[in-house]
Amino acid sequence: ARQFRARIPSDWGITSFSSLISGHEVETDLPDHDPVSWQEETIESVTGQTTGNEPLSIFDFPRGPRAGSLLHKVMEQVDFSRAGEGEREDLVRNLLADYGYEEQWTAAICGMLENTLGASLSEEHQGLKLSLVPTNCRLTELEFYFPMRLITPTDLASIFEGESVSSSMAYIPERIEALEFSPIRGFMKGYIDLVFQWNGKYYLVDWKSNHLGPDIEAYSQGSMEEEMLRHFYVLQCYIYCLALDQYLSLRLPGYDYQRHFGGAFYIFLRGMDAEKAPKYGVYGTRPSVDLIKRLRKGLLETKGS
Repeated sequence: ARQFRARIPSDWGITSFSSLISGHEVETDLPDHDPVSWQEETIESVTGQTTGNEPLSIFDFPRGPRAGSLLHKVMEQVDFSRAGEGEREDLVRNLLADYGYEEQWTAAICGMLENTLGASLSEEHQGLKLSLVPTNCRLTELEFYFPMRLITPTDLASIFEGESVSSSMAYIPERIEALEFSPIRGFMKGYIDLVFQWNGKYYLVDWKSNHLGPDIEAYSQGSMEEEMLRHFYVLQCYIYCLALDQYLSLRLPGYDYQRHFGGAFYIFLRGMDAEKAPKYGVYGTRPSVDLIKRLRKGLLETKGS
């Protein structure tokens, strides 16, 4: 039998957002569900113990990987429309049992669902609510791969030089350059929690189960920006934006970034309030045309590059 004698370059592989920030190769084929924040959770925070006789709220719900996976699964399976309201309790109750939680959390999670689906996601487009997005206009858990050229932390950081949407985000290059992954090329992979189409534009959504505090005010724009920067979610966001940009360029005839790309929403589920969003709980962004071009040039492996 013929033997394989060629060498596979040590810098070639399949990588992901998680592997970039951890400095390790891809360890799983499963979606990333807030892996960074879980590392900071304590044993006590996973128990979900409460005191007093007040009704349980989503702020009381346990933290950690199991809780995060449950909340993601709820958002993946729930019917966004008003017509599905009657089935939500059954869905939540069944998933709680599947993940080993007590039925007492049903009302808290159903309340979170009502707030999330009924909230306005954009100041600019007040009518943009997930409850109004038809089933045939959305994709859940969209898996992607794209060919990636050789990159180092310095290369990655340089893409974001001069790109800041706020004072705190001005530190993006500095944060990225501090990453410790080895030079890598090959393929970037990931899962986008939700892609949906609204009025001719396409948006991506990432669900975040992070616990930032005991009330809605803890999920302010400033607090979410800090969380986005602290856990490198802003890097994840722009990688996902590039992935969706490439997906649309292949699937949508006549695709034009300016005309068709709506933006990204990072939705902090515990901080959603239909009356106070998008000021609280919703971190929205849209890469500039210049940044998306730099992402394409800096990350994508193309013929002749």
